[in-house]
Amino acid sequence: MCHQPAIDEKHSRWLHLRIRPSTLPVLDPAKSITHGKAKTKALVDGRWTLAFRDDESCKTALSMIIEEFDLQSSEVKRRLNSLLNIEGGIDVTDSSLHPSEASSSTQTPSNSS
Repeated sequence: MCHQPAIDEKHSRWLHLRIRPSTLPVLDPAKSITHGKAKTKALVDGRWTLAFRDDESCKTALSMIIEEFDLQSSEVKRRLNSLLNIEGGIDVTDSSLHPSEASSSTQTPSNSS
């Protein structure tokens, strides 16, 4: 998800979300091949508005979504940091550095025997 979810300013029970498709468009076997050419699925806009029973349910859903974003973001950073440390000693936790600067500022241990 690129954009943060938000409760509608005029309707406090509406939660707006933008959800990217998990994959690029793929061939749709249901539409099969027409005149020798395969049709592809159109990209989904990804804009959703969820309506809740009450304001509290909407706020709870927003909190849960933000918490899940944070968990996913932390996991991605952890895995990238682990991968990049193995590959070249780059620490992705310091997001102020450009990747080329980060690799030059982080020293990898030498193999002194």
